[in-house]
Amino acid sequence: MAKFRSKPASQTDEGRERFGAYWLALGEFAHIFSRVEMFMHFVLRWHTKTSVDIARAVFSGVWIDTASQFLGRLATNGNITPEEWAELKPVLDQLGLIGKRRNNIFHYGAEAIAEGRGFVTNALMAITEDRIQSFPISPEVLRDMTIDRRKILVHLRIRHVGRPAPRGDHPAIDAILRAAWRYKPPPQSQNRSRQDDKIPKPKRQRSPSPN
Repeated sequence: MAKFRSKPASQTDEGRERFGAYWLALGEFAHIFSRVEMFMHFVLRWHTKTSVDIARAVFSGVWIDTASQFLGRLATNGNITPEEWAELKPVLDQLGLIGKRRNNIFHYGAEAIAEGRGFVTNALMAITEDRIQSFPISPEVLRDMTIDRRKILVHLRIRHVGRPAPRGDHPAIDAILRAAWRYKPPPQSQNRSRQDDKIPKPKRQRSPSPN
């Protein structure tokens, strides 16, 4: 008597629904990320007090990580006031954290989405075991990062591109600026144990023999 073989999770209705929710959340996350990248160019242009033409010539291809480093140097040199930097640095820190997650998601992809225990890992590419990084991913995690990205975008547009402060009361904007960050990765001390319990370890492949 032939044994019953269950369908892979990706071929079940539930698995397809999970994929759909993940892809929708991932698309929204990628869209808002591109908006933040564009506004980082405007922030860098404003704080360096450069013209549009010079900024296009000098800062073309300068993405979030490098732009954040440049802004940090401007703060060190006094070109950004301590008050401005105290407000901007936490925004850049959260931006950098989510940026690293974004890079891993798009470079390594996600596993086990259909099973409802999605994760991202560089295990197949890491040179040594101690360089393996893994973290859980889901539509809910992507939405938290997207909401944080929107908050970052409001910070940059309102306070760091040289625009006049909005007139009157804007409770919706004030609520966004005061809100706590939504995305908070698990502590590193707990991260390893959680990965060991929940994240499968892909087998590391050896390079083919030249013979």
